[in-house]
Amino acid sequence: MTDQSQPIDFEKMMCELERSGRERRQIEAQRPSAEAIGTLLAEVIPISRELFDAYRRLRFLSDGLDPDKEYGIRAAPTSLAEADREWLGQHMSFDVPLDSLGQPVNYRAHQLVDPVQCSLDFVQRFVRATMDHLESLAHLVRDDVGFRSTAVLSRAALEAAAAACWLMAPEAPSAERVRRLWNLQLELLTEDVRRKPQDSDDARVQRDEILTAAEGAGFQVRRVRLTERMRMPKVLAEDGEARTNTSDIIEAVLTVDLGRSMWHGLSDVAHSKTSGLMYLDEFSSRDRQIPAMRTESIAFHAMPALLAFTALGDHLEQYLGWDDLSWSEVLEKVLALWHAAHGGSDDVIRKRLGLS
Repeated sequence: MTDQSQPIDFEKMMCELERSGRERRQIEAQRPSAEAIGTLLAEVIPISRELFDAYRRLRFLSDGLDPDKEYGIRAAPTSLAEADREWLGQHMSFDVPLDSLGQPVNYRAHQLVDPVQCSLDFVQRFVRATMDHLESLAHLVRDDVGFRSTAVLSRAALEAAAAACWLMAPEAPSAERVRRLWNLQLELLTEDVRRKPQDSDDARVQRDEILTAAEGAGFQVRRVRLTERMRMPKVLAEDGEARTNTSDIIEAVLTVDLGRSMWHGLSDVAHSKTSGLMYLDEFSSRDRQIPAMRTESIAFHAMPALLAFTALGDHLEQYLGWDDLSWSEVLEKVLALWHAAHGGSDDVIRKRLGLS
């Protein structure tokens, strides 16, 4: 209940609101601009790409191979990736199919020929997708294009970075990392079955072979009937769950609030739904928006993707054995500037301005 013993001083209340609004405008004027944070990110992403490519080439050269003849990535002999290969050799028996010439098929033709190399291909695809999305995001933010498109790119970058981290998770044992790979492969094969129901025999056979290999390695699996075209078979974790949906993958890299909740909000924007993120253009036209508030929203909702991308560098270093790759030092200034742009450093600005 409101204490009515003292009358409300409306004049004082209005003066306080006016003062608060004036101070907010002063603080917003001191935050990094959209042009500043976009420009910095646009400069840093190519640096991380050059680091990745340099280490990729170095690993091929160290093994006496020509990096220009292969676009894949290779792991160091003492890496976690090689530990996964050793685990597979101990737990899986598989007859490599032959092609029409009687030669063993390439690992890209069958998922069980070299599962670890399949995983490395997935990782490279996710890494390069994350870089492309973030670089595009940087250019849109720098030019103040708008924030629905930036939300879509932030979501895509977050998904790709989190998926790569999830596949390489150093805290997981080899068995769990292989299980995650097999579920990702089962998902792609199931998509083939859905898209081409009349021409899906090969996809179904390869899917069954993965499930059989997983059972042989000690996993429980969840199969589907031949008529169940829309359902995906799964290799189960110890708790009997598959844990392969995007929410679980993102939560494994970031916290629930920062990761999964933000991803759900960004997904609403991507699908043109009303978003709990309270995007400004749902309530006012662009010409009536305050640019600093628009930048604040963009920077805040992009932070999960930037944090996941920073973690991705550490995961690559540990899983591939690429010593000192991590681009976290390169990204420190980006994180600090984008953090300040969404209001994370307002207390410092307030103190510097001498505001109460």
